[in-house]
Amino acid sequence: MRNATCALIASFLITVAATCLRGAESPFVGTWKLDARLSQSVVTFEPGPEGTIRYLLGGSNLRYTFATDGIHQILNPLGKGHVIGKQIDSSTWQMTRYKETGEALGTDTWRVAPDGQTITATETSAIANNQSMTMVLERISGTSGLFGAWKLQSSGISYPSGFEIQPYGDDGLALLSIEYNATCRAKFDGKDSPCVGPAIPPEMTLGLKQTGPRTFEATSKQNGKLLFTDKYVVSPDGRFLANESIPDGSNVPLGWVYDRQ
Repeated sequence: MRNATCALIASFLITVAATCLRGAESPFVGTWKLDARLSQSVVTFEPGPEGTIRYLLGGSNLRYTFATDGIHQILNPLGKGHVIGKQIDSSTWQMTRYKETGEALGTDTWRVAPDGQTITATETSAIANNQSMTMVLERISGTSGLFGAWKLQSSGISYPSGFEIQPYGDDGLALLSIEYNATCRAKFDGKDSPCVGPAIPPEMTLGLKQTGPRTFEATSKQNGKLLFTDKYVVSPDGRFLANESIPDGSNVPLGWVYDRQ
C-alpha cells in the first residue's frame, strides 16, 4: 500500500511544472474526501508501563498512553488536556480526549473481531456535531487481542465528511477541517500563521509554500516546534489530492489520497 501511494505521488510530481497559480485558478480549492483504497495508515497498540496501553499512529508523534480503568489520565502529546481510557469488555477498548477545561473533544472506540484479525475503529468528534468516522483495520503483526500493528482496509472506511480548501486572498489557502471544526489560513510565503478552532492546541501554526502549479508544502508547528511536513499534489485531471505527511524525527511517512467531491 505504501509503495503504491508513493508511486502515485511520484507520477503526479513528474507531470507538474514550476509556475504558480493564484486565486480562482488554484487547483487545490474544493472539498476532499479520504480515498481508503490509495491511502496508507498504520495504527499500533503496545503495552505501556504499569499496565497502560500505548497508541501510535504510523511513525508519527501522535502517541497516547492510557490506562483501561477509566481513571488514569495522561497528557495529550499535542497540547494541554488529557485522555481517559477504559476497557469496555474483553474485545472493546475506548479512549476519550479532553481539553484542559474538561470539555470532551472526541471518543475513539476499538472493537476486535472474534477471529482477532480485524478491528472496527469508530471515532466520534464532540466538536463537530458528534459526527462519526468508522474504519476497519486488518492485523499485520501480533497474534490476538488489541496489541499489534493494524493497517487500514481498502474498503473499510465510512466517513461522512472530509476537509475543504478555500482561497485565501490571491496568494494563499484556507484549510478547513470539518471533523475538528478547525481552520488554518496562510499565504504562500512560508510564514507561520495561527490555526483556530476549539480542538486546536495553543500556539499551533501552519506555513505554506507553493512549489508548482499543482503542488504545495505545509509545515505545522506548536510553540515553534516542528510537528509535520506535508507535501500535497493534485493529479493532472484534478480528481485526486495526494498528501505525504512526514512527522518530525521520523522516516516513516503517512500517505493519504483524497477524492474531489
